[in-house]
Amino acid sequence: MPMRFVLVDDIETHYQILGPKLETLCQELAIPCEIALTTTRWQDAVDYARKDMPDTVYFLDIELTDEINGIDLCQRIREVNPGGLIIYVSAYQQYALLCCQSHAFDFLLKPWTDEQLSDCLCALRRELAQRRAEPALLVTLGTRLLRLPYPRILYFSKDRMALTAHCEQGHRSE
Repeated sequence: MPMRFVLVDDIETHYQILGPKLETLCQELAIPCEIALTTTRWQDAVDYARKDMPDTVYFLDIELTDEINGIDLCQRIREVNPGGLIIYVSAYQQYALLCCQSHAFDFLLKPWTDEQLSDCLCALRRELAQRRAEPALLVTLGTRLLRLPYPRILYFSKDRMALTAHCEQGHRSE
């Protein structure tokens, strides 16, 4: 299954540079990929996220429009597609902490290098391979996505309004 990318930036030339570079590096790394969507409109990304393609990788610029930024867009995408992976691409280093707090997969500072992008793609390949090898229950906790691998879940219990998943001892969900 190819790695699927959605590129969202308010400046078209930014994703016109990123898209071909992703394709070139993926080819060099023998990673099948497809650019599913490139857009300046944040609404297009949310509409795409509704298609329920959990392993989609969203490259989001931080500064998008006056009405929404990349961090807000991340939250909207996660509301409809909690399994999507978010990578912020920004020229503004001061947003790195906020991006980290939104539990993004990565943060690339513009201008990024081929090596940084290649490292990111390799990490994505490992993450997606793990997801495919070990199916899991995805649980949204605020802005965080917890993965509970099915074989490690022992049982569920309910106490009034709380549902608890009991897993093997020593297993830490990420």
